Amino acid sequence: MTPVEEMIQHLESNGCSTLIWDPFVLEGEFSDEDNFATVFPKDDHFDIVVLATAHRQFLEMDWADISKICPSKVIFDGRRVLSPEEMKSMGWNYHGIGFPT
Repeated sequence: MTPVEEMIQHLESNGCSTLIWDPFVLEGEFSDEDNFATVFPKDDHFDIVVLATAHRQFLEMDWADISKICPSKVIFDGRRVLSPEEMKSMGWNYHGIGFPT
């Protein structure tokens, strides 16, 4: 089990719906296939985004475009790889895990 799976189990046990997308995880590798997407779901809507890995693909995403499908614009950057200033300038409510407050 990866730390992400443990986090997903905790969120779901508290009533949250989750969706996992990772371009390096193949279909069948994750224990909960119902919540796994092989392609980033640009037609979906999200309450929050949790960035749990630092793949280059995540750094190069169009976060301004993604903010359109995340009305709350809340992101938790678990790897602290995104620029807080840049994310905030796009309207994101940015939380870098481990940054002092």
